[in-house]
Amino acid sequence: MLNELSIFMIQLRNQIIAAVSLLVFIAAGVLYYNIWVVQRPFGVILVISDALTMENIASSRLVDGKSPRRLEIESMTDVALLSNLSRSHSAANPLANTVALSTGMKSHRTIDRIIQDGGKPGRLLIEQARRRGRSSGIVTNTDLTSHVVAPFYTQIATSRTLIDRARALTENENLDIIIGTGVEDFIPTEMDGKRIDGRNLLREFSDAGFHVHTDPSELQSKAIWGVPRTIAVFEDISLVDSLARPTANTSFQNAVAEAIRALQYNRRGYLLIVNVSGDAGDTPASGPTAQAITDFLLLDSTLKTARQYAGRKSLIIAVGRPKLNQRNASDVVALSSGEGSDEINGIIKDTDLYSIIVSHL
Repeated sequence: MLNELSIFMIQLRNQIIAAVSLLVFIAAGVLYYNIWVVQRPFGVILVISDALTMENIASSRLVDGKSPRRLEIESMTDVALLSNLSRSHSAANPLANTVALSTGMKSHRTIDRIIQDGGKPGRLLIEQARRRGRSSGIVTNTDLTSHVVAPFYTQIATSRTLIDRARALTENENLDIIIGTGVEDFIPTEMDGKRIDGRNLLREFSDAGFHVHTDPSELQSKAIWGVPRTIAVFEDISLVDSLARPTANTSFQNAVAEAIRALQYNRRGYLLIVNVSGDAGDTPASGPTAQAITDFLLLDSTLKTARQYAGRKSLIIAVGRPKLNQRNASDVVALSSGEGSDEINGIIKDTDLYSIIVSHL
């Protein structure tokens, strides 16, 4: 009886060892496949700008009246037309476009409209990146609380107040690098800010472990790379003045470079969202204005900086933005280069672009 029990225990032990060995082998195979077989870009950079139009590309080649210049954007390897139809109407809408790119949801215009209709908001790109162990950052040359930036870090509707969006940004746990303007939305009225609730959100960022900067020159004098988490928020005029001439040494391009260098410290990669807003407005029948060309050259210089610092193993995507007052449906252009850029071609939906980005995180 004891011999039979001993034999049974030995057989059971051997079966357990075999099962555990099989599971370890399967886990090792999955890990090998995900790391070495499925090649994902180390960095994913999404650059969004209303200056990215075919008219601006053509006009910017001859901006100085001399021979055509070689634009950085012309070296992007893949091109697609981005369909951005919202659920409520057939005309292109920048708010619906932003929601689609940030959450993968086709909306009426805002996240709240999705919820009111009984739907569930999609998962933000920065949340997708965090789930995969990547760092995330947002860099913008406009207010961090603007309606073109806020949907990338919060589910709050664009109809909410700016100070609500600022609070939502403070409570977000998925961002490591935050750079933009609109410092008055983060500080109370007694400090010449706009917050009537008395909260100093910059102090709350500091208490949460962020390094806080309010002077653009600090991005040059104090490198933020190697620093775990950083927020740099300035007065509106701080970045605007430096953007008057789209040279390689503007504060905004330096901010993009520093953000990339900081995010690269994560060995699992990063996601960086860059918003380049312009002031040109609609393109007149006579062609792009001088301001439109200036806005585009800023975008082109920003792409050059991103490609220079991100390297060849990163996926860089530049996407245009439809005008708010357009009445007819229109597509915007999307250009890309780097690992996985070949998937962005032809005519695709903005929600499909979201899915492509997520698949490469």
